[in-house]
Amino acid sequence: EQTGQLPSVAWVRACLVASCQDIGTPGPDHRAGFGSLNALGAVSLAQHRQYWTDTARLDTPGVDSPGSFTLTVPPGTARLAVALAW
Repeated sequence: EQTGQLPSVAWVRACLVASCQDIGTPGPDHRAGFGSLNALGAVSLAQHRQYWTDTARLDTPGVDSPGSFTLTVPPGTARLAVALAW
């Protein structure tokens, strides 16, 4: 609760998914899902504001595409996790 209001369920889910430690087959799978839950990693991600939120709308009149997002990854970044949540 850093903004004076509780976070959305989608935001919490994205933080949990993005902080999972992959196990077994690389990437999400039917056996291990997104991997092993790392709750401390999710809290750290939130506390250090290591996330970005935006809204993509497909129903904007006169717009053929939902748009694009640019993400700059700093040099030397060891791991990048991207979680799309709704």
